Amino acid sequence: MAADADEAALLGATLLALAATACGMLVPTLATNDPSLYAGIAKTMAASGDWVQLTYNGTDWLDKPHFPFWAAALSFRLFGAGSAAYILPAFLFHALGALYTYRLARLFTGRKAALAAALVYATALHLLLSAFDVRAEAYLVGQIVPACYYWLVYDREGGPGPLLLGSLFTGLAMMTKGPFVALTIFSGLATLWIAQGRGGTVFRPKWLLAWLASLAAIVPELVCLYLQFDAHPEKVVFGRTNVSGVAWYFWESQVGRFLNTGAIKGPRGGPFYFVHTGLWSFLPWSVLFLAALYTGVRSFREMPRARREALFLLHGSIWPTFLLFSVSRFQLDHYANILLPFAAIVCALFLEAEGILPDGAGDGETSRGLAAIQRWAAFTIAAAGAAIAFALVDSPWAVVGAAPLAVAAALTFAGGRLSIPRQVLLAPAAAIVSLFLVFLVLSYRFGAKYDAGRAIALALEQRPGLPVYVLRQPGLGNSLGFHSTNPIRCVEQLPDRFPFYAVVQSDSAIPWAGHDVQRIGAFLHVPPASIVRSLLDPGFLARSGRRYDLIRVDGPQLSGGPRAR
Repeated sequence: MAADADEAALLGATLLALAATACGMLVPTLATNDPSLYAGIAKTMAASGDWVQLTYNGTDWLDKPHFPFWAAALSFRLFGAGSAAYILPAFLFHALGALYTYRLARLFTGRKAALAAALVYATALHLLLSAFDVRAEAYLVGQIVPACYYWLVYDREGGPGPLLLGSLFTGLAMMTKGPFVALTIFSGLATLWIAQGRGGTVFRPKWLLAWLASLAAIVPELVCLYLQFDAHPEKVVFGRTNVSGVAWYFWESQVGRFLNTGAIKGPRGGPFYFVHTGLWSFLPWSVLFLAALYTGVRSFREMPRARREALFLLHGSIWPTFLLFSVSRFQLDHYANILLPFAAIVCALFLEAEGILPDGAGDGETSRGLAAIQRWAAFTIAAAGAAIAFALVDSPWAVVGAAPLAVAAALTFAGGRLSIPRQVLLAPAAAIVSLFLVFLVLSYRFGAKYDAGRAIALALEQRPGLPVYVLRQPGLGNSLGFHSTNPIRCVEQLPDRFPFYAVVQSDSAIPWAGHDVQRIGAFLHVPPASIVRSLLDPGFLARSGRRYDLIRVDGPQLSGGPRAR
């Protein structure tokens, strides 16, 4: 229960932010191609009841560990396959991340500062987006932070409870992304031990037991990989046989990914990629974090010992992983998400040290400057959200712009009368959440118009459940495979087994002459990742949109003719 009005406001704002994040489950389409691919794999697992094999497009799939697919498949079994069921387990882990950001902060500070950390977590831009655009990181924040919490409790107090829970969450994280997450989980503790002169703690029996328990927690993953791949060396994976799933898990999925030498390669943005990525990912709190860094360096020696130790652990959790990401040759923006909960606690400790928390009495130059920066940042974000909604969302959906418009108006006419803590924390939180809600409405309207996979699935609902072959368009196939109950295959060549449905690009030169075909409809498709660009650039749809035909093929006409291939 909140002890005073400020605590109640922080708690209420955090819960409202989580409720707004949950609204992502109301959008019937998935945000980008990768979630559609992962959801399709989980849908196959749920339908088959085979919890060991990961398959995609009818073939063995070796790219990610099992846990997110288990969670999504279980949700599909309970609630049916759909975007809400796919997002739900990831959202629950996102909410768990908020809870344990609070609990971890409480080990260092009071309730009000810990609630501030939870609010910063719940309203960080990329964490909001990732709880809707679900990838592994939406699960990881709800696994890494609890693991860090229980290992710190285990370090301080010992006991079987923290040992079991710490190893459980560590195991879940490693079964979500791979062994490298142990760096983020344990580097903070290792930094703290070194700072305390306890570097040898890592070899004590108490911690050797922790390492063994963490390894034991990933046995289900190793067993599944062995059964699917190691036990079947004849399988062709990555264009070769004798592929070990267990070796892939420990080496290629980690070192191979970071060196970009594995079978799966990705982009590299350069050594400073995560500098600018981290700044926009952590909006609207980036200025607070930079101020906390500056103040922490400047006044580190004068800090109380407890706060110094807290910063050793928090920064020890952030910077080794940040440096690893920065030197990696495989870089994606959502990787930075796992560092944001620790940054949120750093911000809360800084606000507490500046007197803004716990009693809100801070009225110095720094406090007033931060309040002005945050207030105007909130105004800019809210005004942008209102402008986007009114300009781009067709009536009557444009009314969603009223929420950010109200926030912008309140900050304009009443911002200066808000208390310093509310200017610094609540105003930016309200603005970023209102912008996120605008994004959800845009996603809803965009998906309804331009997700051809969902549109084709709806067109097939009242028709016979024939197989559907998507010709040379795997992205569209992923969306269609997730939304449709028909068997879906992405192919390079149409089969000669009839009848079937074909999805082909409208200008494809397919020799339909001599075949008994029925054109069911044409559908415009734009990759969902292009939502903002397509709405802001009037010519983008014309340049980048693709039209696809849905055709039923019943075979050659009785008079004969060429067969479609």
